Order: sequence, then structure tokens, then C-alpha cells
Amino acid sequence: MPGLKRPAANIINSDVQREHQFDMTSLATFVADKEQLLPAKQRNAYDQINAYLLQHNKMDPFFLDAPVGKGKTFLISLILACI
Repeated sequence: MPGLKRPAANIINSDVQREHQFDMTSLATFVADKEQLLPAKQRNAYDQINAYLLQHNKMDPFFLDAPVGKGKTFLISLILACI
């Protein structure tokens, strides 16, 4: 299979442009809708992580440890939508 013939910088630039083209209204609606679906324990983790991020204004790693099917991916996607 032949490789791409465009420079890597062009690929990166197009990826960056794509990532910056999102609708803030849709994102805010997504967050507002999904926040209501959080169970109490997830909501607690969500609130604590968001409070930390706002207070410290930096991106430190967080680890979510829970069994399969407990909503880790849902929680992470919601946190990422907020930042």
C-alpha cells in the first residue's frame, strides 16, 4: 500500500483545524443533557474533578477505577466536553 504523499505538517494542521471546528451551543446542550443522567456517585466524581480543574487551572491526570459497565467512559466523555 503506497504511503501518503503529503507532508506530515499538513496532516497535523488539518487535524488541528478539525478539532477546533465545533459548535459551542451543541456542546453546551450535550453537557446539560448528559449531566442530568449522572447517578449520584458519578455526579460526585464529576463535580470534584471539574472543581479541581477550575480551581487549579491545569490538567492533571485522574484515574477512575470501577468495574466494567459502571459508566467510566460516559463520565470521561462528559468531563472532556466540559474542558
